[in-house]
Amino acid sequence: VSGAGNLDSPAQGMTDRQELLRRLEAEGYDPMKGHAGYTWGDDSVGAILRKLDDLGIGDNTLFVFISDHGSDMKASLFNVDGTNVVCIMRWPNGIVAGIESQELVQNIDLVPTFFDLAGARVPVEYEMDGRSIRTLFGGSKPGEWRDHLYFEMGAARAVCTQDWKYIAVLVYIFYHCA
Repeated sequence: VSGAGNLDSPAQGMTDRQELLRRLEAEGYDPMKGHAGYTWGDDSVGAILRKLDDLGIGDNTLFVFISDHGSDMKASLFNVDGTNVVCIMRWPNGIVAGIESQELVQNIDLVPTFFDLAGARVPVEYEMDGRSIRTLFGGSKPGEWRDHLYFEMGAARAVCTQDWKYIAVLVYIFYHCA
């Protein structure tokens, strides 16, 4: 049953869990070692992109896949799986296919990018910390880009450049007086 009524066959979308586990085992992968999660994520992205293409809107739709953290180091300011996560974007009519960028970007750059792409006039009073990453869509390095990022998580703070990261953890000491 769907919003369109009764379907003659199941809707195409998420991979069936049992089918996914059988497929991994047949390929020689251990589903309990993280392969199931990654494969399910890959299949899900594929299903979304296929649907966009089937609807005829894939070429002019900006698809963004970004994680808030990696698989092992949730709530971490360390690079791998903490602050350094994969960001995949697909927009055939707006991003050069196959480009990779190592520029320093953050999730704070998404809203300015969406405003920029939509041609929205943002009031001067509306201050944004991020910058539009539209200039990165062509595959060339922008003339001027940021050289550092700031991070904050709980009592920890970090500053990151392309080559270095400084992490400081604040320690709070509480005294109890009787």
